[in-house]
Amino acid sequence: MSPQRWCLVGEGASEVELGPLAATSWVDPEPLTSAPEDADRRVDRAIEALGGFDAVVLFANGAGPPDASLAAALERRVVPIVLASARFGAELLVEGGGALVIGAEPAEGRWAATVDGALRALVRSGAKELGPRQVTVNLASPVSAGLLRFLASEDGGFITGEHIEAEAAR
Repeated sequence: MSPQRWCLVGEGASEVELGPLAATSWVDPEPLTSAPEDADRRVDRAIEALGGFDAVVLFANGAGPPDASLAAALERRVVPIVLASARFGAELLVEGGGALVIGAEPAEGRWAATVDGALRALVRSGAKELGPRQVTVNLASPVSAGLLRFLASEDGGFITGEHIEAEAAR
């Protein structure tokens, strides 16, 4: 598995320094929404731009204001990732496999642990469902091009269902 076509989607997508990935990538920096047609539209645009894809990074929105209700925090941060993961994951199956990475900075506010826990549960569930069909699913925070290249490489193909916290150390 050596991805040639990358999709980076959601709030924060344009902040990743892609380096050599830039030549074969499609970046949509608009925040994901909880409208099912939003995910469909983005997949269609990615296919139009790249002819298909084999690596996807979905960026989770922030959880919203610190005093937001649990329902509002889930609606903003988790529901869009669930919908986009399902749609982009289905397309990766059509392509014969690939990597799906959810990029998420730790949430803040009253419901931070709950919404971040929901993302981790989604990743574990997605890995269990898609792994046997050659799609890896991971959660990364923060996201770097090097980490993305590794997770989508043949060497990283055995890592799935994990939350990877990539802290810079020098």
